[in-house]
Amino acid sequence: MDSIAQQSFLMTLGAGVVGGLILNVMPCVLPGLFFKVQRVIHQLHEEGEGAVAHRRAEGLAFLGGSLSAFSLFALVVILLRASGQSFGWGMQMQSAPFVGGLMLMTLLFALNAFEVFELNLGVVQRGGAADQGSLTSAYLEGVFITLISTPCSAPILGTAITAALASDGAWWETVALFWSIGLGLSIPVLLVSFTPIFAKLVPRPGEWTMHFKRLVGVSLVAATLWLYTQYENLVSKEQAHNALYALCAISAATLAPAMWRSSPNTLKRYALNLITLGLAVWSLVWASREPVEHLDWRPFNEATLKQTLAGGRAAFVDFTADWCQSCKAFEGVYLNKAGTAELFREHNVAPLKADLTKNDDALWALLKTFGRDALPTYILYHADGTAEVLPEGPPLTLRARVMALPQGAAQSAPQPALTPKLSSP
Repeated sequence: MDSIAQQSFLMTLGAGVVGGLILNVMPCVLPGLFFKVQRVIHQLHEEGEGAVAHRRAEGLAFLGGSLSAFSLFALVVILLRASGQSFGWGMQMQSAPFVGGLMLMTLLFALNAFEVFELNLGVVQRGGAADQGSLTSAYLEGVFITLISTPCSAPILGTAITAALASDGAWWETVALFWSIGLGLSIPVLLVSFTPIFAKLVPRPGEWTMHFKRLVGVSLVAATLWLYTQYENLVSKEQAHNALYALCAISAATLAPAMWRSSPNTLKRYALNLITLGLAVWSLVWASREPVEHLDWRPFNEATLKQTLAGGRAAFVDFTADWCQSCKAFEGVYLNKAGTAELFREHNVAPLKADLTKNDDALWALLKTFGRDALPTYILYHADGTAEVLPEGPPLTLRARVMALPQGAAQSAPQPALTPKLSSP
């Protein structure tokens, strides 16, 4: 590797670390963010002999879990690349077994947050965990946070993702780039583990930590329900219903024995947890109603795009998926608005949706022609066939770009090419 290539690779590694750090605050990581804050609170106020060393060991165990999960992703990418297949960031969410396994893991962590049982040494046990058990829990949490983070992309992260998934990359480059993302994702926990000064910024544990733990449980239940909706998209109704019955059975099988052996005070706490859980589920069902669509979305395909451009209209293409929470958040905040619909009407822009909820090799291949391997991606096609790729993250520049479109294109637009020439982003 020459000096220029080495410098470029190091910059890409840096982008992976920064992008992984930003990933901590992306919408899809919200349940994991609460979960991570709970670990931080636990770590900050550990006392006794060896507390500092143990806190650091837990931080490294969390990092190890994240790097292990990313190593698995790297292995999958390397194997798919060797077989000539493509792989996109978040594509694992198009796999029913992966989503089902993640749904089960999220439910178990939710039950753990509601104190139905404690996770120790990777198995279900009641009571406190030994030091070795807490290290295993930290490792599993690192794996868990990584798994729920990977459907999301983040600003700057795309540079590392594109390089990691590149067809001409060496295997060790792919592994190193995925590890850089895992390191960035783990930085908050590592800072707390190795910097005791953070303990002064957080109140000592008390009644408020129990309420916060319930909030963690609610967020994880929300994640479980959301994952179930994604699972429904990938399997038949019968399979989805069987999975739902299995989740209910697991919940009942763990909750009933715990309540049977509990004292009256503990039963009161369980009752409060169940009421909180019931209200959370009701709120989630209410919030999951179909939103009012202001934009007249049409499914994206080559024929529709060609017809739109040939008619002298510009086209805005939203590469999205139901499993991409960043996509849905940006759609709700920036796209699905009356103001955006009015802007598109004024400038004769057709909104097209490229849906990658289920695997579509043609759409992934098209996405790669724009230098992107992750969602969301926004493309603004001019009527003459040229295309602008909006920067990663929310479509903050969309209004300015639409208002800058050439006027009068509808009357004088040339026949567009099927493979538009890209303009600079």
